[in-house]
Amino acid sequence: MLKNKSDEIEFISQRQKFVNIRVDYLDQLLDLVGEMVIAESKVNKSIIKESTVSENTLKSFRKLREAIEELQNLVMEIRMVPMKMTFQKMNRIVRDMRLKTGKKIIFDMIGEDILVDKNIIESISDPLMHLIRNAVDHGIESESDRINNNKQSEGHIILKVRKSGGDIFISVSDDGKGLDIHKIYHKALERGLLTESFDSYTAEEIFEVIFEPGFSTNSKVTSFSGRGVGLDVVKNDIDAVGGILKIETEVNVGTTFTIKIPMTLTSINGMTLRVGGQKFILPVSAIIDSFSASDAVWFEDSVNKSIVLQDEVLNNINLSHIYDIKTNELSLNEREVIVIEADKQKGWLFVDEIIGQQQMIIKNFKQYTQKIQGVAGAALLEDGELCFILDPQDLLIDIKNLEISC
Repeated sequence: MLKNKSDEIEFISQRQKFVNIRVDYLDQLLDLVGEMVIAESKVNKSIIKESTVSENTLKSFRKLREAIEELQNLVMEIRMVPMKMTFQKMNRIVRDMRLKTGKKIIFDMIGEDILVDKNIIESISDPLMHLIRNAVDHGIESESDRINNNKQSEGHIILKVRKSGGDIFISVSDDGKGLDIHKIYHKALERGLLTESFDSYTAEEIFEVIFEPGFSTNSKVTSFSGRGVGLDVVKNDIDAVGGILKIETEVNVGTTFTIKIPMTLTSINGMTLRVGGQKFILPVSAIIDSFSASDAVWFEDSVNKSIVLQDEVLNNINLSHIYDIKTNELSLNEREVIVIEADKQKGWLFVDEIIGQQQMIIKNFKQYTQKIQGVAGAALLEDGELCFILDPQDLLIDIKNLEISC
């Protein structure tokens, strides 16, 4: 309540520091900035080739480049909002479901101050809501069941957000009963979603059916489940923003759903590299080292050719094999090694050429790229060429599985 005229003036003054802006205007502004970045790169390329450019022209161009970079960063910052509001919404959902189900649940939230693109926040709000409801309704057992299974009477759900490179990882974990793979399989068999014997499928393939429209193992319709609205909504919304959803579960231990999404949908600081006749973009945030292959310390066995970096043996990610690229017969001294890291996993790859680093504009081709191994999307290079953006974490999955099997 405002007490006097001076309070009212102060209140209006504070309000005038903020203004509501339509999101589509910000999208258009960012597109224009993206075109400016591409145009600036082309001019820069022309200046490098030109030997008679005056010093004044170079100074003016450097100032223009700095202004464009500042403008791009500013537009990106404007679009960023903290996860706090979304977290508060999830807290209310848990509180309401706790009252209606009678379950005792401790709900922890980690990383609420992390900034994420506004469009992504809006896209993941519904998926998070479904995952939280799923954890309370399907995951956490009743108090009596938990005591019978030698667990604490209170269930525990954790909503966690963390940054790794240019990606955001959002996980919803519960210490409930876990996913019953046999129950899911038999339910899918009844619905015709699976047709072969149980042993014909991997666990990942069986768990994938829970994302089918209307799929539910609950036989009773409640306020929260069994109504034909489920995890398919989660999967579709996450796919729409170029995200990846993974499940980790263990019976009577719990379940973790992890969403991996880009921090922004608009641009990437990338390193352009060439393998054979194919160019790729690698996020700079994932690169921890690069050097000539002739300078590497090699370790070879009967199966693999690896390098030793700081007393650690790193395995190879063979891009030419993954994407069936015919490479030139370059000598060892002519090739480059790039060492990458994602989610505490390391590996290295051979490239024929490291072309250079620049800020690139991401283009929306998710319907074509999301099924390709190791590809996170596509971006435009300075000459207008469309180029695949590599996904370091996805490329390192095979290495991680190899180490586990060993």
